[in-house]
This record gives sequence, C-alpha cells and structure tokens, in this order.
Amino acid sequence: MGGTTFSNFYIGTAKPREAFDELYSQARSEYGSDPYNGTISTTDLVKIEELPPRVSPEKYLEKYMDEVEKRECWCVELKRSYLQKVKKQVPTLKGKKGIRAYIFFGVASM
Repeated sequence: MGGTTFSNFYIGTAKPREAFDELYSQARSEYGSDPYNGTISTTDLVKIEELPPRVSPEKYLEKYMDEVEKRECWCVELKRSYLQKVKKQVPTLKGKKGIRAYIFFGVASM
C-alpha cells in the first residue's frame, strides 16, 4: 500500500497529545477505522516541537515533510506572531487566554 501526505490544523486549549487525539477521533468517525484511509487516524504522533523563530509554517512544512516516515505524524506548535494571526481569524477566541495552535502533518497509509 502507498502513502499520502496530510496536514491538519488545530486551535484551542488542548495540549499537543490531546489535540492529536481529538483530530484522530474526528478522522475515525468521518472515515472509519480502515487502516488505509489516508488520514491522521492511520498515524502515530512521534514528534512535537515549536515553530522556530522567523520561520513560516509553510516553510517549516516544506522543509520537513520529506523527513516524515510513513504512518508518522509530527506536530509543530505555532507561537508568537503566527499564533496571534490565527487567533484573529477566529472571532470567538478574541481576548481568551491559554489558546494554542498546532499543525499536525505526516504521511498516512493509503
């Protein structure tokens, strides 16, 4: 079987593992438990890190997507100006504390 790349965005108050579990559960309920459905639900979370300063999320994914192995999911937490930018796009989050944003990406089985 092959693999396909994916990326999922999360914004909320969960920590990385909790956010991954939430996205995993959503994918399972939407696409079923097929181990080759091509979603985050066919992967394991293996790496969590913060977005480095002065690196855009797009550049980060472009640089590291090729390093992710099949059935792996990496998480990058958005910080500083990128976090503020995504918070502005969700009006209900204005002024709330403890909000975190992550991009989960990897190679899913297909």
